[in-house]
Amino acid sequence: MQSLFDFLRRYRREDGSELCEPFIRAPKRRTDPQYYEVVTDPLDLLRIHQKLKTEEYGEVDEVRADFQKVIDNALKYYKDDTDEHEAAREMQNQLNKAMEKVRAGEDPVATLSNREESEEGELTEMLEELFAAVIEGKDSSEGRLLHTQFRFLPSQKVVKSVFFRFLRFSRHLKYFFGRDTRHTTSSSRPPWT
Repeated sequence: MQSLFDFLRRYRREDGSELCEPFIRAPKRRTDPQYYEVVTDPLDLLRIHQKLKTEEYGEVDEVRADFQKVIDNALKYYKDDTDEHEAAREMQNQLNKAMEKVRAGEDPVATLSNREESEEGELTEMLEELFAAVIEGKDSSEGRLLHTQFRFLPSQKVVKSVFFRFLRFSRHLKYFFGRDTRHTTSSSRPPWT
């Protein structure tokens, strides 16, 4: 099951782009409400990955069905001449090829993959897993999503205030670590103000 996901997740198109890029995350309801008028049961690759990690799938055909739902949703919503529609058609072809290999007992990543493994690819995969965990993470006591607390960045005024408090505090660290932590320049004001 994981090998099917890995193959489709890593498959690169002829132009070098990842085939699954448009399907990693479903459009947001707030920014694309028309999508939810057309697609009644949205699904994306992050959710499939989460279901794999939590072992919600009993067999490979369930994973295939979810990939098929992602493809069907894309074909239903996106117009024929869009990149997303073309990517969905190509993903359908790759899904069929990968399922043939899985049913034959072969690993589609090893036999069909066109993506060279690299440290960058592994880092990207780890960061995507981290992102998925942050997006799906919930507070155990209240059941609310954790990522909502980090939607907005603090204002520049707040950041400056905290930074300068840190600088004042760091001067006191000199006593503990035996070195001067102050900013040493010819002017009395730091260059970033």
